This record gives sequence, C-alpha cells and structure tokens, in this order.
Amino acid sequence: MAADALNFFKNYVKGQVLLSFVLAILYSLGFGLAGLPWGYLIGFFTGFFSWIPFFGSLVGFFVAVIVVALNFTWPLFLSVFGVYLVIQLLEATFLAPKILGRVVGLGFWQSMAAVLIGAIAFGPLGATLAIPVAAFIKFMIAKRATKEAENNIQNRIENKSE
Repeated sequence: MAADALNFFKNYVKGQVLLSFVLAILYSLGFGLAGLPWGYLIGFFTGFFSWIPFFGSLVGFFVAVIVVALNFTWPLFLSVFGVYLVIQLLEATFLAPKILGRVVGLGFWQSMAAVLIGAIAFGPLGATLAIPVAAFIKFMIAKRATKEAENNIQNRIENKSE
C-alpha cells in the first residue's frame, strides 16, 4: 500500500511539473502580449512557480503588479490583471483537473468534484491535496473490489468442484 501511495505521489508531481510548464507558456505569452515590460520573463517565472499551490502564482502576479506600478497606465494594469484572471480561471476549471486528473487516473468531473469538496472541507490545503487523495481512494476501492471479485470466482470454482 505504501508503494501505491508513493506511485500516486510521483504521478501527481509529474502532473504538477507539466501544469507549471503549460502555465509558464500561457503567462509568458499573456504578459508579453499585454505589453508588460519584461513580461515574457515575469510570465515564465509566474508559471514556473505555480507548482507551489497558491503562493507561487501570487508571487509572480505581485512582481507583475510592481512592474505595472513603475510604468503605470490603466490599459497596462487592466490587461495584466485580465491575463492573470483568465489564466487563473482556466487553470482552476480546466487545466488542473484535466492534467492532474489524467496523470493520477481520475476523470475530469471526478477531479472537479474532488477539488470542490476538498476546498469546502479543508480550504486551500484541501483543494491542493484533493486530486491525489481522491485518486488514491479510488484506487483502493478498485483494488478491494477486484480482490472481492477474485474471491467470489475462487469460491464458485471451489463450490463447483465439490
């Protein structure tokens, strides 16, 4: 069982790395095309550090806000804020459930339900850990069901031979 848990954790980390890479590309393009000075670099690091739940992308956003403040114009502020908001929504509602759910064996709606339940029950930490925990629970239920099915088949074979 410990080996199974470790395997799920490894897959989850691989999924987080892939998600961070996708977010780095999206933030780089978004901030760069919005006209933010150093936008491509800031966007890359915003996405890269997003593997640290909640904290990572906020740090990148605050760096972007500081650069906006130094070069303040309303269109720049609104475009950078809009890019951040759209990517955050895209990550929360589509990318994270799709990418992380796939690598740990959950469907999209199962991942969405897990994140929602985790967030409601335990806040940000619950949302962060929801997908690997739900995947492990699903795996354990399937493993138990398989074992029970094997036992039933074995019992039927034994009963027939008597």
